[in-house]
Amino acid sequence: MTDLTERQVSFIDNFVELNDAAAAYEKAGYAADPSNANKLVSRLSTEINAQLQTKMALSTGLALSTLEAVMRDEATAPRDKINAANSWLDRTGVARSSTVGVKDERPTQRWKPVRRIIDGRDTIVMNDDPLFLLPKKRTDETDVADIHDSREGDWDIGDRETYLYLQSKGFFN
Repeated sequence: MTDLTERQVSFIDNFVELNDAAAAYEKAGYAADPSNANKLVSRLSTEINAQLQTKMALSTGLALSTLEAVMRDEATAPRDKINAANSWLDRTGVARSSTVGVKDERPTQRWKPVRRIIDGRDTIVMNDDPLFLLPKKRTDETDVADIHDSREGDWDIGDRETYLYLQSKGFFN
């Protein structure tokens, strides 16, 4: 703390207790002036915050006891119990993460697109994963000339529907 007058120390104590700048200003012995009271709060904010932190630290035991009572009370809603537990963990220094770190150790590999017939439609598939189906840009039916065009990916003849479709179009002749 910096060198403070008796009135300033009294003002800080009263402000922390009352949480009212004008009342603390008068109680500290200053003439009533709300404007000057607010200016004094700004000027002494560092000291006021330090005093508030000390007051809060002294109440930590009570706060933790209250949180514990909320968590143990059978009548407390599960949501409130979770909130109390999170507050308890925050105050005890146990970090709560809002994200989960996932380490992906799969080999990095670029998958080659393959063409498949899925539900009667010519489709480009990446990584054998049905979640990544990319429909062809054209909406017209695949014709025989397109069947031999491998610029858009090789046909996946291991897929039964694709194999039967290609066989019906004479792809293997």
